[in-house]
Amino acid sequence: MKPTLLTAILLWVLGSCSQQVQEQNSVYLQVNQKLLSEEVYTSEGFLFKKPKNWVSVNESQSGPPVFMNPVDSSFMLLSVPTPDLSSFNGPQSSEFVQNSIHFSQDVYQNETMVFFAVRMKNEIDSTGVIYVVPRASVDQLAPVIESSIGSIEPARG
Repeated sequence: MKPTLLTAILLWVLGSCSQQVQEQNSVYLQVNQKLLSEEVYTSEGFLFKKPKNWVSVNESQSGPPVFMNPVDSSFMLLSVPTPDLSSFNGPQSSEFVQNSIHFSQDVYQNETMVFFAVRMKNEIDSTGVIYVVPRASVDQLAPVIESSIGSIEPARG
């Protein structure tokens, strides 16, 4: 399956979630806990689980958490503003609600990378998470990204 087709399928699934939310008031992404680390990170009022075997690249720094997949150099960046994406095609957009959080996702792509910019907000907080994935790894990492996004929860005091 080509990465563009997989991205379109992932967006269709997430778009379907948005329609189901209006009908059922709750929807759940497919969260495979086996793909996620047990470690939980708190950032900007939200709890995040990083993908399993991804490593922190800035543990000693005070900036936002950044995680990398050592196999293909994919990145997950928490609480960062969306950078200039003018060299990417897109976006393809979707919105959905999960765990009482409103998500807005834009997917950009160019010849080498696929960029998932996910904004989330609840009644109190808002932030974003970014996944940067080599096109060659999109098929393999789509379930990992879906599980990671689906595991995000509001941080409870």
